[in-house]
Amino acid sequence: MHAAHLLFALCYYPLLSLSINVSSVLVSTPVAVLSVVVFCWASLHQYRCHVILAELRASGRNVYGIPYGDWFAFVSSPHYLAEILIYIAIFVSSGGGYLLGANCLYQILNFSLICTPPTHNWYLKKFEDYPKNRKILVPFVY
Repeated sequence: MHAAHLLFALCYYPLLSLSINVSSVLVSTPVAVLSVVVFCWASLHQYRCHVILAELRASGRNVYGIPYGDWFAFVSSPHYLAEILIYIAIFVSSGGGYLLGANCLYQILNFSLICTPPTHNWYLKKFEDYPKNRKILVPFVY
């Protein structure tokens, strides 16, 4: 990951939360606290999944491989699953009634639902030994 991408991501999500509703970030209701925990947990897993994907290509070879580890045990695109959870946490932390938060969540859901099936199908076609129990985006469901 390029350092600029990391810096952007580290600034983007907290500032997005603040832009939705500054006062909601300061509220320490159990739901707000839980949403912060989910946000941090999903962010950690998103980072881990990107590291796993980067390590597949770290050797400098132009050979594709099957990613294993972390949430790859359950779904083909766990980084998108983590992204959805991040936006759900942002939406919930905003109180759920803000158009910007709802729009961001809606857009990331649409993007993920469009992008993940072709990725999953590519893995299935490219690798005969691809884990058949892996779902597309939602563990055990889809």
